[in-house]
Amino acid sequence: MAHNELRLTLPVVLVLAVFILALLQVTSMFAGVARQFSYFNVGSERFNITSWALNPAEWQHGLMNTTVTNSTIMIFEFGNEGVYSFWMYDTYSSLDIIWVNASGETGRVVYVAADAPTCADSETCAVYDPHAYANYVIEAKAGFAQRNNITVGTKVMFGG
Repeated sequence: MAHNELRLTLPVVLVLAVFILALLQVTSMFAGVARQFSYFNVGSERFNITSWALNPAEWQHGLMNTTVTNSTIMIFEFGNEGVYSFWMYDTYSSLDIIWVNASGETGRVVYVAADAPTCADSETCAVYDPHAYANYVIEAKAGFAQRNNITVGTKVMFGG
């Protein structure tokens, strides 16, 4: 009887082991994603981060259906460098979308989509592709990049 019980549990153990290994691999993709900073500096100006997007559900939602003010700054933090596309579906305000490639606390702007307009029809929304690797994206009310002289190559220092 004990020998038969062992046979039945061995497949269960193997299935569980495969599941756990798959889960570990998926979670390791997001291992570097953690809320690390409360602000960032561009030159001598400091900007407080008001909201974070740290996982696929938050990345997808972003600032959709959110009232955006001049002090609203959302940071999308991706665990790895990549080419991350954005769109403006169901946003209430035009936004500046700023892609940053950073190592530690220091980064550089690699792409800016300034004054990206709102879009209510998902079939016709523009998609903004950075054509450069980044691991952070900053979303702020339209005009933010221009007011703060943020262009490709601008140094960004994260802190807090």
